[in-house]
Amino acid sequence: VVLPFAYVGVGPRLAVVEVSDQSHPKLIGKTDLLPNLVMAVEVVETLAYVVDWSGLRVIDISMPDAPRIVGSVDVPDGTWDIDVEGTMAYIAGGVSGLHVIDVSAPDAPHIVSSLDTPGSTYGVQILGTLAYVADIGGMLVIDVSAPDALRIMGSIDTSSVARSVHVVGTVAYVADESSGLQVIDVSAPDAPRFVGSIDTPGFA
Repeated sequence: VVLPFAYVGVGPRLAVVEVSDQSHPKLIGKTDLLPNLVMAVEVVETLAYVVDWSGLRVIDISMPDAPRIVGSVDVPDGTWDIDVEGTMAYIAGGVSGLHVIDVSAPDAPHIVSSLDTPGSTYGVQILGTLAYVADIGGMLVIDVSAPDALRIMGSIDTSSVARSVHVVGTVAYVADESSGLQVIDVSAPDAPRFVGSIDTPGFA
């Protein structure tokens, strides 16, 4: 949500919903069909970065009632999540790992590098020069200071499939399918450690 609008993946489209009147949200625009189902959206100023399972679509949202695709790049083997930092987009690409995409030219995004992770990547968050990645088996801390030379700094096993990660300060919150919410101290990126957890009734 970037008030007064919410940007929502609806099947193979990005929809723009006006939410200034919270009791009466209103659909005001949507894209043409994208190649595949929308998995995640990030908005930066007048651009929406959308991963649609088959790749990245860069969408101009400067006219909310007429969003339009301005650039795209395919990513192999599926896409699950995205985080944009500066001129780079970081994509969790499932079995193909973490991908770094240069979006400095929105009409010509291109893959700079990729890192094949131990499992499948489902979630990613960038904080400074580090990427925190939710992967089958746990959370990875990846040094992205050199986008074309990614390296894993640290990792921690969360017992099953880590689906998403959100970092606040030096604490990472990881949703793990079978073990619920895991709270992880990442103050030492090369040695993350558990500080707490809570089991959830179903898959987190």
